[in-house]
Amino acid sequence: MPSLPGVAAMNHTYRLVWNEENQRYVPAPECARTRGKRSGGVLWSVVHALAAAFAPPRVAQAPAENALPSGGQVVAGQAGIRQSGNRMTVDQASSRAVIDWQGFDIGSQAAVHFNQPSADAVALNRVLAGDASRIHGQLTANGQVWLVNPKGVIFGAGSRVSVGGLVASTMDITNADFMAGKAVFDRDGAIGGIENHGQITAADGGLVALLAPAVKNDGIVSARLGKVVLAAGERIALDIDADGLLSVAVDPAAVKTLIENRQLIVADGGEVVMTGRAANLLSASVVTKHGTVQARTMAGREGRILLLADMEHGRTEVSGTLDASAPDGGNGGFIETSAAKVSFDDAVLITTKAGKNGKNGRWLIDPSDFTIAESGGDITGALLSSQLGEGDVEIQSSLGGAGGGGDIHVNDAVSWSENTLTLTAARDINMGSSQKTENKAR
Repeated sequence: MPSLPGVAAMNHTYRLVWNEENQRYVPAPECARTRGKRSGGVLWSVVHALAAAFAPPRVAQAPAENALPSGGQVVAGQAGIRQSGNRMTVDQASSRAVIDWQGFDIGSQAAVHFNQPSADAVALNRVLAGDASRIHGQLTANGQVWLVNPKGVIFGAGSRVSVGGLVASTMDITNADFMAGKAVFDRDGAIGGIENHGQITAADGGLVALLAPAVKNDGIVSARLGKVVLAAGERIALDIDADGLLSVAVDPAAVKTLIENRQLIVADGGEVVMTGRAANLLSASVVTKHGTVQARTMAGREGRILLLADMEHGRTEVSGTLDASAPDGGNGGFIETSAAKVSFDDAVLITTKAGKNGKNGRWLIDPSDFTIAESGGDITGALLSSQLGEGDVEIQSSLGGAGGGGDIHVNDAVSWSENTLTLTAARDINMGSSQKTENKAR
């Protein structure tokens, strides 16, 4: 894994808007729309049902306010554990260390710090007993902290995680793979989920990975110039090559999967990947709902946002904001929304708009079938027209997913005055008799 230097600072370019469903204020970009009708009502009803069915197990109550991890035993590498009151310090001497715990809770008034030999150092913490880990206090490290608990990991409201990098997983990794520098996680029957209601911050260039059959972000995740991964599957392999490019390989899970963002994920100058795969029909879903995923161009590095559900029977449902723009200058980034079925709320904002003297980026929609319609479709012509003001758009249908035939249906008028709309169908592009696409660019 790459070096993870420094500590990221949040770029506060948000305002609070009222969310009717949650009955509270939530962060949104200054340019975000606040209201709008929904398209694909049936699909959104399905999403509500999926969210309820796949929600990670909830813990009845928070841990005691001074709770700390218990029963720690170092089983690989070198590390020492010391405690003073409601503070625990793990002094790691080797570049990699594995610690088995009987429990790993952090109360709201407690703190755990990993004192590591370098930003490249990694500590794997595996929970062997008890319930889901409940992190309500502070977790800090100058290197990377990996926490594995098959029962689940919940970062409570008010929790603060500030580390070089973080992997929280209900999927296990072998000591041999970990010590050899491999990041390969197997579900091995685990059904626990990951929830974040707090604030997770990785160092500049750092990695935050939340891996479980169900992952829900209802807080803030930040990894400036780094990578954020929310992934669900039977087996997940993470790899970052010498050029800093992230590869996420996911094998389909034998259980239902759901990846959901309701609040804020920021990886300016980096990459956000939300991906889930499942082996059964209608059991894989990637959802961003009333939340913001931001990977803006920063320091000359274009951001990437990938929302990828299973191409056989998965669903990607998008509302809120996907922002890979370049407001401070430079080229816009890249956004991909892919699955067997892809649909969009009418209040969504998806932008790859360039800054001054830059080139707009590209948004790729990759479903099995796709319908542009005023109602009952996957996106309205009005919404697609407005998004074409934010960058190039490519719709590319594929064969086979969810019984689809690889068609694109244009049943609503689409017009734009800049950028490019590209339609590429595996089979047919069907234009409604009264509809057209009109490029008004001169």
